[in-house]
Amino acid sequence: MIGDGRADYEAAITNGVRFVGRVPSDQPNPFPEDAAVIANQIANLLVEDHGLVPGNRVLLRGPNNLWLVACWFAVLKAGGIVVCTMPLLRTKELREIVEHGKVDTALCDHRFIDELREAGVPVSMVEA
Repeated sequence: MIGDGRADYEAAITNGVRFVGRVPSDQPNPFPEDAAVIANQIANLLVEDHGLVPGNRVLLRGPNNLWLVACWFAVLKAGGIVVCTMPLLRTKELREIVEHGKVDTALCDHRFIDELREAGVPVSMVEA
């Protein structure tokens, strides 16, 4: 979404939260200075609100961008195991990854949430 000269970014975390961040649309890297801060916030959310414990597996689903990198670092900081996927995967492949990978939760870009829902991963989105 674009508005007021800024770009919006939305992503969902399964079982509860939608992240909405505002970054300047003319900034080549959306948040290079804040990447560690954002990763820490996501890690805290995973641990405190979603009960992530070391060894839990977290599926990441989204395009290759700095937001995915921040989520990847967040999972590692929280002690989780990253199960990274690519946006081209569809319901059948995601279902197999979730089952075989023993995924506990997922972080997903809002544009790719439908296949994740169809794969049986419970998703609810609320304002953070």
